[in-house]
Amino acid sequence: MSKEKASFAQKIKKVSLAIFKWFGVSLIKYAFCLVWWPRISYESKKAKNDLKKKQSIIISNHCYWFDPVMMYVIGHTSKMSVVAAKEVLTGIKGVLLRVLGCISVDRTTMDLVCLRECAKRVSEGEKVAIFPEGQINFEEELLPFKAGVSLIASRTGTRVIPVYLSGDYRPFGHLRVLVGESVDLSEEFSKVATAAEIASATDVLSKKTSELQQKLYERMTPKQLQGMKNFRAKFSKSREADLSEQKKEAHV
Repeated sequence: MSKEKASFAQKIKKVSLAIFKWFGVSLIKYAFCLVWWPRISYESKKAKNDLKKKQSIIISNHCYWFDPVMMYVIGHTSKMSVVAAKEVLTGIKGVLLRVLGCISVDRTTMDLVCLRECAKRVSEGEKVAIFPEGQINFEEELLPFKAGVSLIASRTGTRVIPVYLSGDYRPFGHLRVLVGESVDLSEEFSKVATAAEIASATDVLSKKTSELQQKLYERMTPKQLQGMKNFRAKFSKSREADLSEQKKEAHV
């Protein structure tokens, strides 16, 4: 095959994949909205305008396995990637997440391959969504943030958009989402970011997300807050039972 034909075939493949992803993302987004009725609000008009920009890193707390789908609903574009743990990219859930074009991450280590891929996609103008807690968290208090987002921001100079998710994750439970104003971390870094600067930037993002949490709670009704607490309690017990069962099987 000549170089011209090979190049043409690559372009056709790239366009076909883009169309497939657009169709898949659109279908999944609308199905998600019909079932879970998410209500998206913004910290300010600036926050809404910030989200319209193509190149950005979106961060969010992590309450349930389909939060990656919620990121696509928030992002308003198919030219977007969400980081997901490699172990969830299997089975039926994995098929859904792979259609969305999720980036696989190994949570047991500092996954440099994932970080480079995220930085590459952001540099190419994509939005990339990351859950800096590194795992699903059913508690109201945020888990310590991982440093990956700050590393990517220091390398690409990209602003970070914080998001907080809450509510009842059952069908028709009216999920609540608050999108915050973008955070410019450039002042946190010297020409070559140090470990201390990365840690400081990570702390800035954690505090901003905590502030969004409180602002969202202030906007929620007592009924919505109770639904959120019921959901967290139910699935926290369910997860504890699953972990206990896994430990028993490991000792057999």
